[in-house]
Amino acid sequence: SGSAAPAAGRELRLKLVRRSFLPLGLRLAEAVEGEAWEVVGLEAGVVQSWNRERPWREQVLLGDLITSINGESTLDGMECAMAADPALELRIWRCDGAAPPPRISL
Repeated sequence: SGSAAPAAGRELRLKLVRRSFLPLGLRLAEAVEGEAWEVVGLEAGVVQSWNRERPWREQVLLGDLITSINGESTLDGMECAMAADPALELRIWRCDGAAPPPRISL
């Protein structure tokens, strides 16, 4: 099982720290290609706070592929790392052509 990332794109590296059992706020699905989790939803939690403090190119976006968490690059390994460790180092692959999230004003 190789981690085949799409050819055109770039890698992001994030360091997140989850405090007091806050949820990450990521809804994930198994990626179609390769060993990765695809971000299919964003909810209240650590990632939403991260996104609020950064320009969109550094944010976690829908469609991003998480290829490694704390050095684990298998789906099972990444899942265990997310559950076990409050400090998470994520490697995320973003395909070229990702658009900024829509601006919503309420």
